[in-house]
Amino acid sequence: MHKGFTLLETLVALGIGSILALGSGWLFVTTLRSSEIMTNQLTSQSDGRRVLQTIVNDVRRSAASSIGAFPIETAATSTLTLYANIDSDGLIERVRYFREGQILRRGVTKPSGMPLQYLASSESIVDIANFVVNGAGTPIFTYFDESYLGSEPPIPEPVSTARIHLIRVFLELEKDIAKSPAPVRVESMVQVRNLKTN
Repeated sequence: MHKGFTLLETLVALGIGSILALGSGWLFVTTLRSSEIMTNQLTSQSDGRRVLQTIVNDVRRSAASSIGAFPIETAATSTLTLYANIDSDGLIERVRYFREGQILRRGVTKPSGMPLQYLASSESIVDIANFVVNGAGTPIFTYFDESYLGSEPPIPEPVSTARIHLIRVFLELEKDIAKSPAPVRVESMVQVRNLKTN
């Protein structure tokens, strides 16, 4: 009797080992991809909440400008310009939110000079959200008047800033459209405090 493995037994063992190795490798790669997708979505969700909090705080602080202009200067589906004292220095800054491509930006202009004025050349712009994928039918900003109770339609375009009492902010964020199953959606409703009538 010979001790050892036959050629057939060795080939069967190698085949089974190869299948197990391929299965383990596939499982490892799939787990890494899933982990990356979940990390990206959690990061997007966290970033979205931070951005919403910034916008909500600015809208709540909105007030007549340092030169007497109405608290909300312009309002459209992907832009919002308002006046708010964002740094508690006694002067009301001009705050502009606008989208360029997949980036949501925030521009802040401090009033300067005598008499005070808001110079576009002194606007300080920072990116506050990347990977914004709101489509044409999904506005970032939606505006409602004082009659809104939860189901009424928004103010139609072009928005009359004098009618705005409530602003809905909605962001869809997605780092990699090809990998992610769906964009992260974050949303908030904020009432313009200095315009409340109730």
